[in-house]
Amino acid sequence: MARLYRTLMVAADERERVGALSDAAYRVRIALILRADDEGRVRCSAKQVRAWTWGLQDEARRTDEA
Repeated sequence: MARLYRTLMVAADERERVGALSDAAYRVRIALILRADDEGRVRCSAKQVRAWTWGLQDEARRTDEA
């Protein structure tokens, strides 16, 4: 199966709703966009989203978790 590359539009990040997000919420948003299928669906657990968003960062560095 061919894997598509996801792109992010700069204009989408200039909206007020996106600008109001915390840093952690913004990271979760980007992680989900990058993992979504062609219809925008993501099927996973909260643990998986945490791994995609924070990777190997330790708990001490995450002060503003979503």
